[in-house]
Amino acid sequence: MSTLQMIVLVTAGAGLASVLAAASLSLTLLAKIVNNMVSLSVGILLATAFLHSLPEAFEIPGAQTHYLFATLLGGLLGFFLLEKIALLRHSHHHEG
Repeated sequence: MSTLQMIVLVTAGAGLASVLAAASLSLTLLAKIVNNMVSLSVGILLATAFLHSLPEAFEIPGAQTHYLFATLLGGLLGFFLLEKIALLRHSHHHEG
């Protein structure tokens, strides 16, 4: 069996297994898990983006690494605080 056939077979098997696992879980359990999975996937995407873009930023001639790290840290902290403030008053209880 060629390498390409093995890749296609394993990918199809993993896709089928994930669909079967999702179908076997109840909707209430899925509702609890989805928020954590979305957070995990966003974190992985951000980490991948930073791991690919930061080395290129440091290769720029004359780049000030302290300012790059300060900007990165400030952006992450800013978005963290923005999310916390947005969720502070969030509830599913409707007044009235």
